[in-house]
Amino acid sequence: NKVFRRGTIDGLKVVAIDGVELFESTKKCCGNCLTRVQKDGITHYFHRTVVCSTIGSDSHLILGQEILEPKKDGSDKDEGEITAGKRLIRKLHREFHHFADIIVADALYCKSTWVKEVLSIGMDAVVRVKDERLNIVKDALGLFKCRKANKEWTVKKKSNNYIKIKAWDEDNFQMPSLDIEVRFIKFMEEIHCSGKVEIKESWIITTSKVTSVETLWKIMHSRWEIENNAFHQLKTEWHLNHCFLHSSEGVETVL
Repeated sequence: NKVFRRGTIDGLKVVAIDGVELFESTKKCCGNCLTRVQKDGITHYFHRTVVCSTIGSDSHLILGQEILEPKKDGSDKDEGEITAGKRLIRKLHREFHHFADIIVADALYCKSTWVKEVLSIGMDAVVRVKDERLNIVKDALGLFKCRKANKEWTVKKKSNNYIKIKAWDEDNFQMPSLDIEVRFIKFMEEIHCSGKVEIKESWIITTSKVTSVETLWKIMHSRWEIENNAFHQLKTEWHLNHCFLHSSEGVETVL
């Protein structure tokens, strides 16, 4: 608790959750391997895990991980990442109680079942949105098209580089099977780098009604730290993608 008494991003304890494939083989396998059949008909065996890591200020601590389970009980599909993710945050909550203020995830987790799970343990969710076909996206973008941005600010980078950001914010959107309203925020970034200008647009939903759009923008961008500081670093520096021990207990022990 004392490590994060000032939070990791603007006074908030923020964690990211994401899945990663550890390694695969066409020959070695165990009873807990996930499987996929390629177009050439060859079966590939692999393990995949969901990881929860702090993001924002150093150091980036991995709080826990949960390995996805293979198909069983007559199912024709392996366990999905969201199912393992829900199991992971429930386990972390039992062990550490209020381990975070906000849990951020990528667009795969843009589902009401995930948002409900996060709310059930007393935390807020921030989720990237990418699917333009969703009704919530169509409604929000249609509304934002008719009005000016709620907030504009500039973030200075190194040298003469900077980013101009506009944010459209509304908190009365409903998700399917969710009995609460969520905020939908659209960010428009004008990135000035080495004399060049690039425009980027991104969307998020969040259950937090009080967190500022500036902080939510930082959280959205900081989510990549789990990719860089956890997965990329562990694979390139610590050979995480090598199968040291091929059993469910061995894989978990190595992790």
